[in-house]
Amino acid sequence: MAGRPPPDPVFVLRGSDGPVNTVNFQDLPGIQMPILLSGCATGKIKLWNLKTRRAETTIEGHDGMGILWSDFVTGDAILSQGRDCQINLWQLAEGRNDIIRRIPYESIGFCQCTFLQQGDDQLIAVAGKEPSVVELYNVKSSMKVTTLTPKEGARALGMVMKIKLVLSAIDDRALLLAGYEDGSIALWDVMESKVIHKLKVHSDPVMSLDYSIPQQRGVSGSADETIVTWKLNEAQELQIQHQTDITNPGISDIKIRKDDKILATAGWDSRIRVFGLKKLKALAILTYHRENVQCLSFSVQGVDGQGSLLAAGSKDRHISLWSLYNS
Repeated sequence: MAGRPPPDPVFVLRGSDGPVNTVNFQDLPGIQMPILLSGCATGKIKLWNLKTRRAETTIEGHDGMGILWSDFVTGDAILSQGRDCQINLWQLAEGRNDIIRRIPYESIGFCQCTFLQQGDDQLIAVAGKEPSVVELYNVKSSMKVTTLTPKEGARALGMVMKIKLVLSAIDDRALLLAGYEDGSIALWDVMESKVIHKLKVHSDPVMSLDYSIPQQRGVSGSADETIVTWKLNEAQELQIQHQTDITNPGISDIKIRKDDKILATAGWDSRIRVFGLKKLKALAILTYHRENVQCLSFSVQGVDGQGSLLAAGSKDRHISLWSLYNS
């Protein structure tokens, strides 16, 4: 993309009832275009057909309260997290939209859930009632697996702001990356319920993070102007790699593309910024939205089998779709 003018959106989805808080693609074998899942602040979940550019399914199940996060579990099941302090598992097979499981949680913050398929186990992590605590549940049984409580306590780290479940590149253990209000990122061993390593990365609260398992490299954004990449070394310690400053503060979301070559950031200033993952080289600034960009998702499939799609959901109720080529 270097040297090319910034592209315009391929198209824009305008059917959301409120600010868009979450977007996630589902790439299915044999299907030319992926399916897009979105959730908005009015409590509606939509599944978008990107060929017709319309929502084929609309789901309401959180008592009209905002959707913080949603994602696909399988081809016909999704999870959603609402401001009603419920995580719902939905069965969508044969045109249904039935809630088949509910997991209540006690956090009243804005930290989004994170889901991980580990063999036959399906884990979901959510912020706990205490500010710095994370709780993990087995989706199939709705039973709590463990509670992750930092030894430092809430005063030292503050609220947990962003979490991501990943698999260890060494032995497929479940790990959790947690970004805190004090600007620290901690790497947790989930089954041992202990911190492997913790690193102060930002001067302000960690608002967003993502992680590449093959590269063992992560990226985070904050309420400040700094984007930082960090790496997990052989001693399982987090080390800062590169950092870059942007013009305006505030990063709502960060996503690494599945080929681990580029990443995108969602800015409070309504801009989407694209960087190379390896050295944080700035590649493009994408402009369309008039208010905060709040969430991002990359697809594997693109338009006509070329490149990949980037979806961006905004406070302005629009979802923009961008074609980002692999070369």
